[in-house]
Amino acid sequence: MLGTPGIETRADLARQLGVSRARVSQALAVLTVPGLLMNTLIQAEARGEPVTEGEWRRVKGLGEDEAIRVLRAGGYAQGNREQWEQGAIVGGEG
Repeated sequence: MLGTPGIETRADLARQLGVSRARVSQALAVLTVPGLLMNTLIQAEARGEPVTEGEWRRVKGLGEDEAIRVLRAGGYAQGNREQWEQGAIVGGEG
């Protein structure tokens, strides 16, 4: 929606959606997740175990490997780095 007429900024988008600008920024931050970590999030979602916002906040500032380690400890990430790199773990497979 960003960039469409009348919705040029995050503040515009927040007003359109009825949420705070900070909430829009938090949601958009997910789009910048590194590939391997994104696969972990997709995998958890596909298994019916989406990563909660609280868990996401715990790991979003960490490096990719550390974030995956933390999510794995919480039961979210399965498999290993090689499987993620090869694309073997996407959508709950693996």
